[in-house]
Amino acid sequence: MKKKKARSNRLSTRQQAFIYALIGAANFDARQAAALAGYSDPIRESTRQLNHVYVKEAIETALNRKIGTPAQIMFEVSTLARDTNNAVKDRLKAYDIMAKIMGLYQHRLEVTHIDEIVVSIGEEQTALEGAIEVDFEE
Repeated sequence: MKKKKARSNRLSTRQQAFIYALIGAANFDARQAAALAGYSDPIRESTRQLNHVYVKEAIETALNRKIGTPAQIMFEVSTLARDTNNAVKDRLKAYDIMAKIMGLYQHRLEVTHIDEIVVSIGEEQTALEGAIEVDFEE
């Protein structure tokens, strides 16, 4: 009876190279990262590696090390916003970033009625029935 080989959660050298390339030189282009890591079929391998459980965990860990967790990022930005030694425009930008992170800028544009739309292509002009009524919701 054959023993089942225990599956290791260790990454291969090529998988590690894929992760470093993805976060670094490939600038989050998985296909390019797979090519840089030396995979012969970068398109297929980029998808395969991004779906690999241990690779996903390693990417998340590497990103947290590189840019920080969302809580760390929010802490740093809020520190910049509250520091009175920073220029007003920098503090305002920090507050703007915090508002975006917190989802405070969620505006919806809802088209409720169309009466007429004029489409101009070259010298031809076509009128479509209906005008546009727009409803802004906050």
